[in-house]
Amino acid sequence: MFSVARNFTSPKYLEWSFEIQQPIGAKNVFVATYSGNHGYDLPIESGFGNAFVNTKANGGNLDSFGGLPTVAPDPAFATVTELTNSGRSNYNGLSVSLRRAFSYGLQGQVSYTWSHSLDNCSNGCNPFEPYSLATSLTALSSPSVANNYSNSDYDVRHQLQADFVWDMPYQFDNRLMKLALGGWTLSSKFYVRSGTPFSIIDSQLAGQIAPYGIDGTLLATYAVSGVSRSCGASAVNTPCFTNSDFVASGSETNFGNVARNSFFGPGYFGMDSAIYKRFAVTEHIHFVLGASAFNLLNHTNFGVPENNIAGGVGTISTLAQQPTSAYGSFQGSAVSGRVLVLNGRFEF
Repeated sequence: MFSVARNFTSPKYLEWSFEIQQPIGAKNVFVATYSGNHGYDLPIESGFGNAFVNTKANGGNLDSFGGLPTVAPDPAFATVTELTNSGRSNYNGLSVSLRRAFSYGLQGQVSYTWSHSLDNCSNGCNPFEPYSLATSLTALSSPSVANNYSNSDYDVRHQLQADFVWDMPYQFDNRLMKLALGGWTLSSKFYVRSGTPFSIIDSQLAGQIAPYGIDGTLLATYAVSGVSRSCGASAVNTPCFTNSDFVASGSETNFGNVARNSFFGPGYFGMDSAIYKRFAVTEHIHFVLGASAFNLLNHTNFGVPENNIAGGVGTISTLAQQPTSAYGSFQGSAVSGRVLVLNGRFEF
């Protein structure tokens, strides 16, 4: 059964930004931009409307859990999904950049962004299009919408990027020198960012919270204090935390004691480059021959660690997916290595 609030409204958003620019000499510009937004009256689905503790499931490990009753509040229904306007989101970001205009054929910029993004459930808790197949919670992690308010799936705190394009400006009188050294264009993009957030969950709890239909994204519970919340690439060989740091799977008594997306995976580094040469066919027709390299340095970027205490946690066993590649955006870790594309085109 779906239950919709009596007064259900459209989501609302407030957005704001402020920017200053300061020329530095004739070729350079310093830019600082602050932007933010606030979303409210966002639609939220909760499957806890008729939830209760299924004490007979999985050997009857739970006598109580999170204040839920031991029988269905209304036995005439199975899962009751409530749709309300109780969701909210916030974003704040500050970017600073230095841009350089053409000088001897060279232009480029370098920028740094700090940002913080929060919400109750990212991507609308969509089970079919999660932001991350590995870590997105595709349902609320507790009946309280307010308790689900935490870092969003795309909360990247720090990001540095730089790019440049160089059209070689040299003119050669010698025909052979012009053919060999003239008409070249070189470009490159460099980016590095901090890790993305993820949650530690216990999928076994879903079978003990009835009726069935409660999604398997209930949060695990800390058993000890001082567990690292940041996992670097070293977690490939040494787990950044273990199952013993948490209450045993299926034995929790509440909806977790750490907010969703409180852990952060390894950072990301990438560099793409391209080089092209333009050949004059006629006065108005050119043939351009070149190559593009995605992940030029063939740098390995790792994904977030295992995050389900019903299995094992803390060890990284996946690669991060590359944001862009020769095959499009977000094509998975199968194309995370260096990809070289040779191409030619006519311009007229």
